[in-house]
Amino acid sequence: MKWFTNLSIGTKLLVSNGLLSALVITLALVAIQRLEVIEDNVSSSSEVLYAVDTLLQADRDLYQALVAERSMIFSKPGSEQFTKLVDIHRENIRQARERMEKFMTYAHDKAIDEMYAQYASYRDQWEPITEKIRAEREADTRAGRRTAIDLSFGSGETTFNKMRNQIDSMVEYTERYADNTNAQTVRSITKTVATIFTILVSALLVAAAIAILFPRFIVKPIREMTGRIDELAGGGGDLTH
Repeated sequence: MKWFTNLSIGTKLLVSNGLLSALVITLALVAIQRLEVIEDNVSSSSEVLYAVDTLLQADRDLYQALVAERSMIFSKPGSEQFTKLVDIHRENIRQARERMEKFMTYAHDKAIDEMYAQYASYRDQWEPITEKIRAEREADTRAGRRTAIDLSFGSGETTFNKMRNQIDSMVEYTERYADNTNAQTVRSITKTVATIFTILVSALLVAAAIAILFPRFIVKPIREMTGRIDELAGGGGDLTH
């Protein structure tokens, strides 16, 4: 510490204040950087949760379309109830497609792309089947009703289950991704608190050191100078120093 003792008072103030300022700036920069990471994780979690919700809504739409399809088989074509079922059937198929497309705007993962491609393949097989079932019932013939039953409980059901299984797989995968993102957020928060605490403690230690040692480094030279002045004023002292 001899080098510090030999510095002028102004330089000592500059060094001590500079050290404290550096610690405060470091604390602020670290806090900002960690908060940005946390914000990104929270934003990602929100998108994932919204994506899961969209998937579940699409799954519900498909189930309601299936219920409408089965109900049409046992309803009287041309009746008010049948007409409502046709509208429900068409609307839910449309909504399911739109929601799955919206889900893909939030999904940015190769595994999801592969599962969605498989889902889309089953969907493109199922939609013509379910539309044929509806058309056969709208024709209102005995043979058409028999065909509708065979399709609905045969190839239509098989393809529908495969399609929904793909949605279930996407939901499970997306939920696992959400759990990982939440875990990363917790780790980021923990790391941020630890880092800020470390820097804060360091700043307090430096401040305490300055508060204890700084007066000594300043007052001692002043006292020595005052002593020499008093000595000179009294006629003593060595003027060659």
